Amino acid sequence: MTSRLSQLLKDAFALRQSYRTVFDKSDSGQRVLRHLMKIGFITRSPIVAGDHDQTMANIGMQRIVQSILRYICANDDDLRKQIELAYQAENESPQP
Repeated sequence: MTSRLSQLLKDAFALRQSYRTVFDKSDSGQRVLRHLMKIGFITRSPIVAGDHDQTMANIGMQRIVQSILRYICANDDDLRKQIELAYQAENESPQP
């Protein structure tokens, strides 16, 4: 494992702990997370018929909230796999 990958993993685990501290450890954090899920199109479609720009904005918001939820819910192995796959993809892509 390269030192860069080791640092990425260390950072990801620290970030996950920060997300959990913010959103899982208090009533206020839970309230904010529920609000983000509501406005982040987690339980409803982000698509706005006839409005491509708004649909894209909604999808962007949805992806942000999904990312937060993934960090909060990920176990060690899943998080490690996600980081390793992203690292491999980044390092296998042709550089311009």
